[in-house]
Amino acid sequence: MYRRGKADLEAKRYPEAISSFKGLIDGFPSDPLVPSARKYLAIAKARKKAAEAASARETAQGAEQPKLMLKPVYPERKPEEEEAVPVKGNPANCKPHRASDRLRVCNWYDAMAYCEGRLPTVIQLQELDLAECSGGNQHGICGCRIWSSQGDGANAKTVITHLGGEIQTDRKSQSNIFVLCDKPAGN
Repeated sequence: MYRRGKADLEAKRYPEAISSFKGLIDGFPSDPLVPSARKYLAIAKARKKAAEAASARETAQGAEQPKLMLKPVYPERKPEEEEAVPVKGNPANCKPHRASDRLRVCNWYDAMAYCEGRLPTVIQLQELDLAECSGGNQHGICGCRIWSSQGDGANAKTVITHLGGEIQTDRKSQSNIFVLCDKPAGN
């Protein structure tokens, strides 16, 4: 059941994967694979939900609507006089991560300033996770916790890639979370 569930998850057959994992958990609670099955059950549910949301949005918006695309982590800098009023934060604090000079880490305020106020939404990050980190990929952003634009008070939501786009809430002052900028296609 466990192997069948993993195969269904990798093939993006989420209802079948959920059924297999539930069958293992419910039918064999003392099996040593139950903790792993619970983990993959949560991933399958999250991916199914994200796929359904993406499908519903696509249907509602129509295929002709331009989609938002993530902006490279090195934003094009405007001359000083054209820059927008900075958000509470300093873009210079977003430093390259030791694992890759393409990825940067900083707190939420600095990330907002770095991206000129355009961080991706939770849904966009989950869609990116589905596109780039499914099927066991271990490259690029896979395995990173990434800031989203959504936050309340001192907390903001982050998405963990390679775990089915799991949503977390972190303190905006936490400085070890990755940054990706968002911008409309064609800009």
